[in-house]
Amino acid sequence: LLIFNTALTVIWYLILTIKPAIVPKTTLHENLRSLHRIKTLLLCFISLLSISYISQKIGIKFNWSKIGFLLAMAFVMIFGNLYPTIKSNFIIGIKNAWTLSDERVWNKTHRFAGKVYFLGGLIGVLYGLFINTSSLPPYMPVIYVGYVFALLLLTHIYSFIQYRKFQ
Repeated sequence: LLIFNTALTVIWYLILTIKPAIVPKTTLHENLRSLHRIKTLLLCFISLLSISYISQKIGIKFNWSKIGFLLAMAFVMIFGNLYPTIKSNFIIGIKNAWTLSDERVWNKTHRFAGKVYFLGGLIGVLYGLFINTSSLPPYMPVIYVGYVFALLLLTHIYSFIQYRKFQ
């Protein structure tokens, strides 16, 4: 699992490093700060998760499922905090036909997504702090992915509604 996470991080880091050079018609100069923050956030998250795996293997006793869940929810919360700072581009952000077609839809969608992801992550962090996560069912990762997918779906529906409103 540690090797998988490391490989996944390296792949995403390379994508976020190489893609700006090959994607045409970008406003990358307006988003360099956000792009670097996202790359740093990704590296920090996976590094902390890797430290938890290594610590578990060498015998340090902690509730690692709770720490992993809290890290994942904090990642969603911090990512939500970054969403409103992203300007329209083809590299990072919520990229669908509606947001890319109109700058106003992009801005409204990313402000909304920032609030949704921050609140969703905060609810997850509070849940992780106050609920005993050691007794969670083994299919909890499926619930987590479904929860994040629901947040993503909500932002896409919102962007469609905003697009229709501006048309």
